[in-house]
Amino acid sequence: MIMRTLMILCFVGLTTITIHAQNLFEFGVKTGVNHAFPNSLSNGIESEDNFGWQAGAFVQFGVFDMLALATELTVDIRSFTMIQGEERLDVNTTSLNIPVLLRIGLPLKLMLELGPQYTHFLSTDNSTSTDGQGFAALGLIWKPAFGLQFDIRFLRGLTSISTPMDGDVNVNVSQFSIGYQF
Repeated sequence: MIMRTLMILCFVGLTTITIHAQNLFEFGVKTGVNHAFPNSLSNGIESEDNFGWQAGAFVQFGVFDMLALATELTVDIRSFTMIQGEERLDVNTTSLNIPVLLRIGLPLKLMLELGPQYTHFLSTDNSTSTDGQGFAALGLIWKPAFGLQFDIRFLRGLTSISTPMDGDVNVNVSQFSIGYQF
């Protein structure tokens, strides 16, 4: 009788540990829209902001109950228009984004995320930069239920891109995405 009780308790304990360990690893897909806007234009140059889209996958590794590390691999299309007098220049980029984010659990199923992001350009139109761009990311995720998550993120450009109209353009991006965790 004691042996049977110990075996049941061990089974329940191992099952609980396994279920908890599965919550520490998450992966899924996401898609959404972005809004790119330059913030460091030369005198006499103005800009019009445009919307683009993004899609990709994410992985999250739990460190503690309220702390996790996450990374993503997303492809996104961003665009904005630069204006100097009568001249207009549409800048379009298609890029591969790789953020490394620290996620901190908050009440109400929210998570604060912050960290760096590297953006590698796959193609550019009216941008002569091919090296990529670095960003500082700050965002908020809400995970209501059923594997859904809603993410809003602000990316502050740390490095600039070059265009024919302005040789040193720093671009910020705001993003909204919907994801599904498997």
